[in-house]
Amino acid sequence: MELPDGQDDITHRLDAALDGVALSAPSTTKFNQLVQLIADAAETPIARVYAAYISKPGNLSVRLGQSPSSQAALVKVALSDSAEADSPYEAAIKNVREGKSDAIVVIERAVGHWRVAGFVAARRPNDDPDIVPLERLSHALATRIEFVESTKDFEAPAGTRRARNAAVPVVAATPLEIDPRVLRMVRLAIATHPAVLLVGPPGTGKSTLIAQIRNEIAADPAAYGMTMPHEILSVTPDESWGTRELVGGESVDDSGRLRFSPGWVLEAISEDRWLALDEVNRADMDRIFGGLLTWLAGQEVVVGRTGPESGAGAIRLGWAETAESQVDGLEFLGAEDSGIDPVVYQAGREWRLLGTYNSLDAHRVFRLGMALGRRFRQVPVPAPEIDTFTRALTPRLDPLPHEIREGIASAITAMYAAHLNSDAIALGPALFLDLPSYVAAGMPSGAPAPELLSEAYLLSVGPLLARLEEDSLDALGVALSQADVLGDGWQWVRIQLRALA
Repeated sequence: MELPDGQDDITHRLDAALDGVALSAPSTTKFNQLVQLIADAAETPIARVYAAYISKPGNLSVRLGQSPSSQAALVKVALSDSAEADSPYEAAIKNVREGKSDAIVVIERAVGHWRVAGFVAARRPNDDPDIVPLERLSHALATRIEFVESTKDFEAPAGTRRARNAAVPVVAATPLEIDPRVLRMVRLAIATHPAVLLVGPPGTGKSTLIAQIRNEIAADPAAYGMTMPHEILSVTPDESWGTRELVGGESVDDSGRLRFSPGWVLEAISEDRWLALDEVNRADMDRIFGGLLTWLAGQEVVVGRTGPESGAGAIRLGWAETAESQVDGLEFLGAEDSGIDPVVYQAGREWRLLGTYNSLDAHRVFRLGMALGRRFRQVPVPAPEIDTFTRALTPRLDPLPHEIREGIASAITAMYAAHLNSDAIALGPALFLDLPSYVAAGMPSGAPAPELLSEAYLLSVGPLLARLEEDSLDALGVALSQADVLGDGWQWVRIQLRALA
C-alpha cells in the first residue's frame, strides 16, 4: 500500500494500537491503547480523548455523544472499517459544525492498514489554549486540521467550558502525613472491598489519599492483590442528582427518540475505570442509589431498557468473574432498532467505587442511611494531632521573613488546635497550611502580619465558619481571640461572616 507523505510512521503506530481489536466488540476498553496514543501525541490528559467505532455515518452523533466521557472529551476519534461502511468524515464535519464536538479525528482501515482519513475541529480564538494540543496532534498525525465554523461558544476560557459535573482525572498531589493505621485501613479496604468511603472533616486529605493509592497500585498492582493499574473517573455529586446521573436513565437523542443514557457508574464500568464520588453527601444518595444497593450486595439488577417499546432489551448490571470489567451488547444503546437483546454491564473483580464524605456537613447536607452505609467500608480519616500538623507546617514557613516566622507558626498552630479540640468544628491541616503563603504575599504591601493572617484564615475557613451556630463560634473565639493568635482580628472575621452566611 502506498501511504501519503509523513503518514508511514503514524500508520504503523495505529496498526500496533489496533492490532487484534474487534471493532464491534461491546467493551470500550478495547481502544485504550489508541486513546493513550492520541493523548500522548496531543500531550493532553487521557480523559480528554474518546474513541468509538462508527458502523455507519448516521450513527456518529450517537456513538460520539452517548456518554459523559465523550461529552467531556476535547478530541473524539471515529473509527471506521472502510470495507464495511462509508467514511464518516462528512458526518464528523456536520457534528463539529453543530457544536456537538470540539474536534474529531477519523481513522479508517483500508487494504489491511489503519490511516488518518481526516481531522476536523471547530474554529476558535487564537488565544484559546486548546489550540495547542490540537496542533500537536495534527503534527504527530501528519494531518492538516480542517477548521470549520461552529455554533459552540468559545468566548469563555477553556477551563470553564467543561460540562457540569464532567469527569476529570484524579491528579496525584503530595500526600499529607497520615496516621499509619489510617493509611493501612484505607489500603486494605480498597484491596478487599468493591465500595470504600473515606470519612472525615475537610482538609484531611481524603481525595489526595485516593490519588496516592491509585499511584501505589499503578506502581505495584500485586501489592494490592491486583493484576493491573486502574484509571479513575472523579465526579462531584450535588443536590440536583437523581438516579439518572449516577446510574443512568432515559433521555432524548439527536433524532428525538427516547433512549437510555448511561450514568457515571455504567460509564466507569464500560471504560473499566474506577469511579470516585467526591463529597458524596452533597447528593441524596439514599434516594438515588436505587438498585445499586442490591448490586453492591453482589447480585445482578436491571437498571433500564434499551428503548421505550414494550419488550425492549433489559440493561443489566452485575459482576464479572474476571479482573477486568466487561460490557456485552453496548451497540444496542445507540441502534435505530434496539430490539430485545440485553445490554449487560459487569464490573470486574478489581473495579472499585470510592467516595469521600465530609463529616463536618453530616448534619447539614445528606446523611447515608444504614442500608447504604453497610454497602461501603467506611474508613475514618480524622484530623491529625498537633505534632503531625507542626511537621507539615514547618516547610511552609520558608517564604516568610525570618523575624515573624515563629509568631506566625505559633498562631497558626493555635488556630489548628482550637478546631482540633472541638468535634463540631474540627478541620484538617490542608486548610491551614496555605496561610503562610498569603501572609508572605501581602508583606510587600506594608500590611501588618496579624491583619494578613486574619484575612488568610477568613478566605480559607470562612465558608465553613458561616454555617456554624453562634455558640460554636463563641467557643472557637475563646482560643482565637487571644492576643498571640488573631486577637482583635477574630472579631473582624466574625463580622465578615455575615456576608458569607
